[in-house]
Amino acid sequence: MHLDELYRKGRSRHVSVIASTQAPRHVPTSFYDQCSFAWIGRLADEDKQKRLREIGGLPKDALPPISSLKNRQWLLSADNGQHFLTTTVNVGGE
Repeated sequence: MHLDELYRKGRSRHVSVIASTQAPRHVPTSFYDQCSFAWIGRLADEDKQKRLREIGGLPKDALPPISSLKNRQWLLSADNGQHFLTTTVNVGGE
């Protein structure tokens, strides 16, 4: 099964796929539109933020400002952008 096909058909076949990318480019759209949730790290670049909104099919005001995330903070987007949660990862007992 090709990776794109796995993204598109895996859910109905009860296949879990854990995947990541450093930047929202050079991956098939099924990578984004078939996911149950997404963890988003700090992105200060407005064009990259816009791309994430486009990928999620969300209007500009539907996605909380990810530019305000601090180092080691992550935004969880779940249920097609209906729920958001921010969390901080502590490293080395900080």
